[in-house]
Amino acid sequence: FLWNTLFQDLRGQFILASEVQPLARLQGRCGDVLLKLVKRHEGLQQLSILTTLHANLTVTASHRVLVRRGDKEQVVPAYSLQEGEDVVCARGVAKLLQVRQEQREVSVFELAFEPDMPLSAFNLPDDTILTKGFAMPKNTAQWHDARAPTHGR
Repeated sequence: FLWNTLFQDLRGQFILASEVQPLARLQGRCGDVLLKLVKRHEGLQQLSILTTLHANLTVTASHRVLVRRGDKEQVVPAYSLQEGEDVVCARGVAKLLQVRQEQREVSVFELAFEPDMPLSAFNLPDDTILTKGFAMPKNTAQWHDARAPTHGR
């Protein structure tokens, strides 16, 4: 997993792959999983970037990904995936719209779970778009504090 991959713990809180500790319990597909092994690797990595309509994930090329082939789920390495294949997502099966391979200098974490079951993972974005709220009008008398009760206003 890339350093910026997020998982959910049993309280529903998100935790980064770079911060998860051995023996942590995370939410798996069919119950909780126990993190048994953490190994950090630095350097040039072969990555697979997987994109569906509603999800995207960047993983190492050898990472195991759950797919649906016919009426069966299978685990395949990310590098073998093709556009149009069905991947299993948290909310069901989705078609891969784009699959890219690239090399990048990045920290990755090799994590092993017990039991060996699928869990949801997603990457934090590398950047975000800055936005602002609604522009305050010059005459603020018509505005009220959003935290205060309106009581008939």
